[in-house]
Amino acid sequence: SMAKKNLTSEQKDFNRELEEYRSSLIIHKYQQQLLGQKLDTALTENDIRQFYDHHPEQFILEQNIVKAVYVEFPKNVAQLDQIKKWMMATDDNSRAELESYSFKYATKFDYFNNQWVDFAYILARMPLHWDNTEQRLKRNNFIEVNDSEKWYFVSIKDFRLVGDKAPFEYVKDRIENLILNNRKMDFIQELEKNIYQKG
Repeated sequence: SMAKKNLTSEQKDFNRELEEYRSSLIIHKYQQQLLGQKLDTALTENDIRQFYDHHPEQFILEQNIVKAVYVEFPKNVAQLDQIKKWMMATDDNSRAELESYSFKYATKFDYFNNQWVDFAYILARMPLHWDNTEQRLKRNNFIEVNDSEKWYFVSIKDFRLVGDKAPFEYVKDRIENLILNNRKMDFIQELEKNIYQKG
């Protein structure tokens, strides 16, 4: 027909692109559907632990991390000796005392719930410039520093340094995502093979 003849090659290309786009959309939909049905997203602690043990090179720390308690108090309320005692102690009672005192007077109080945090994140809050952080972490488990308005305290319960293997619980979520992504990629490759074989 005349209409066909009048289609420039550009328009024909455009139609072909549309057609390709449509089939890739269909394939994508199909993949999503199958993924939902067939992809095994159940992960046991054991799966995650195995991945961690078998790929140590993937979990080398690029930053210093700590388990710590961080507080800052206005100078006029900071009962230094008492705060230090509470912070250094490990018993629940001292922690409760520190919490209740901090609740009343602290401008910041972070217990980090026994989680690992990037030490740089804590240092950045304090008027403190540290060189040789690694050396200092090995030597100090308590930091106190002040400026004209506040006292800042950090009690370090545990630490790992740059170059150490990351603790399991620090990378657990990342490993979970890695495993699921790997499974997803394998699954999609398998799927594509099947789609092309079936035409």
